[in-house]
Amino acid sequence: MNPKQAVTEWVEGYLDACRTYEPDAILALFTHDASYSTSPFDPPVQGREAIVDYWLEDPPEPFSCDWSIVAAESTVAVVDARYRYLDANGDTDRAYADLWVITLDTDGRCREFREHFMRRPA
Repeated sequence: MNPKQAVTEWVEGYLDACRTYEPDAILALFTHDASYSTSPFDPPVQGREAIVDYWLEDPPEPFSCDWSIVAAESTVAVVDARYRYLDANGDTDRAYADLWVITLDTDGRCREFREHFMRRPA
């Protein structure tokens, strides 16, 4: 599988897991010793079971996401993701611009996820 195809499959699985919050779907995305970082200033969450626990701390919220691969080579990719969280009426409540740096293993599971995001001003 080429790098862009592997990243595409992983991101689609990631977004599905973000919508469903199914623990098995989250587990399937990551290697046993994965590192998951949502801020460059905080220590990453280590290990896929800890990642699942981290995700499940907050309930899922309805969102939409447009994304594109900025770069993908070998096992490392950069993805530009634009998230819009939706209120009860389906209107945008909050919006973010996100860059993800993703390192995949040979099976297409994530070994390292680093997120860099900015919230759109009101």
